[in-house]
Amino acid sequence: MTSESSYMPQQSPINLIQASTIRVQLPAEYLEIKYPNEPLSGHFDHDFYFDDPPETRFEGMSACLERIHIHSRSEHLVDGQDFDFEIHFVHPLPVKIPETGEQRYLVLGVFFKENAASKTSKSIRILNDYFKANPESISKDSRGDDPPPQASINPCEFLPSDCSRFFRYEGSLTTPHKDSTSNPEIVSWVVFTELVEVNPEDVADLKQSAQDTARKPQEIYRRFILRNFE
Repeated sequence: MTSESSYMPQQSPINLIQASTIRVQLPAEYLEIKYPNEPLSGHFDHDFYFDDPPETRFEGMSACLERIHIHSRSEHLVDGQDFDFEIHFVHPLPVKIPETGEQRYLVLGVFFKENAASKTSKSIRILNDYFKANPESISKDSRGDDPPPQASINPCEFLPSDCSRFFRYEGSLTTPHKDSTSNPEIVSWVVFTELVEVNPEDVADLKQSAQDTARKPQEIYRRFILRNFE
């Protein structure tokens, strides 16, 4: 049993320093994102929740995309660099932490970069237009008894074109607690290296209404950070 004095927290996010990561070869079936390339209905309740969550396969397990969560600016860094915003794809896993019974999660992290010459995908523009028209309605407290707002978005349009290159590590949730309290260390993180470029005019309200500002990078301590690319 690890004593409290020797415990090294495994908190998220972190600074992903490529030179300090370990190169591993992972089979193609290690991570298989099976989202249908079509709009899927859902609702806003702080995050965007899918009514019929699409599937991902991770380490041989089925993990369905429960919700999408937005941070501005990015929480993770790559070699000390942050990005305009970061979207997290949150998937409950069909396993729990034996000692506590807490739910484990797979979270996919995608970085977004603003580029005036870029064309923004339709689903990202749908979210931005929604926040522009309803800046306060993602909050349940603001809605009162009103039903959660509905929309349909294509989750594939938030992913990079190349999902085969990523960092992989074990960590924690990054919300709702911030730096004063440790979060449950129940997350298998996959952070993609390829950026999704968007036109800044198309995401101004999306960034402004991002559910949470970035938590500062946490210490890595004795953790191994993996990468599956050269």
